[in-house]
Amino acid sequence: MEGLLIDAGFGLEVTAWVGAAFAVAALGSTLPDRFLTRRHEAADPGYGRTVVSSRSEEVTAAHR
Repeated sequence: MEGLLIDAGFGLEVTAWVGAAFAVAALGSTLPDRFLTRRHEAADPGYGRTVVSSRSEEVTAAHR
């Protein structure tokens, strides 16, 4: 992506702006995911747990 912008004549400084835009986009998708995961955990105390039937013991699977 940056190579196309540099070739188009925008210069090297555009790489920092493209990187910042990707970071903001990643943060913009991570925050709602964290919110929804915590909401599910609060509504269902067993969310993210797996029951091992051969031993009948509960194993906590970190769902993050």
